Amino acid sequence: MKPEDLSGLIDADQGEVLRALAAAVPAGCAIVEVGSFKGKSTAFLADGARLGGGARVYAVDPWDLPGNPYGKHGFSAPEVREAFESQLKACRLWSRVTPVRAFSVDAAARWMGPKIGLLYIDGDHEEAAVRADVAAWSEHLADDHVIVFDDLDTKRNP
Repeated sequence: MKPEDLSGLIDADQGEVLRALAAAVPAGCAIVEVGSFKGKSTAFLADGARLGGGARVYAVDPWDLPGNPYGKHGFSAPEVREAFESQLKACRLWSRVTPVRAFSVDAAARWMGPKIGLLYIDGDHEEAAVRADVAAWSEHLADDHVIVFDDLDTKRNP
């Protein structure tokens, strides 16, 4: 199975951009994804890292933690975290990913990993939350980092 075949909220074109960006991250840096849902975007990132420098992917998501909204996609349903793991295993990318079950700002405060070469922000899309994510992770960014945002400037996420 390939990342393109997985269930998720991004399309193949978006996935290809993530794959290419992840391939450019050197092995000594980390790739951090804020908001992983069922793992489709995570799979593209891990596949890109595999094809490139081999950087590790850290998938940060509160999944079924109390306080995570269910929303129209069922973000906090236990089945979502189970799908995340099973989809990454189906793509044979599970070993390249470290899941971090936490809210983004909390995970950033506890970050002990390497400098971050690629930060993909696709969590809570409210402006205040996005700004908080950027502020929380900024101290951990490598000098030549890239930050990617999902759903930027759409009707629902101005």
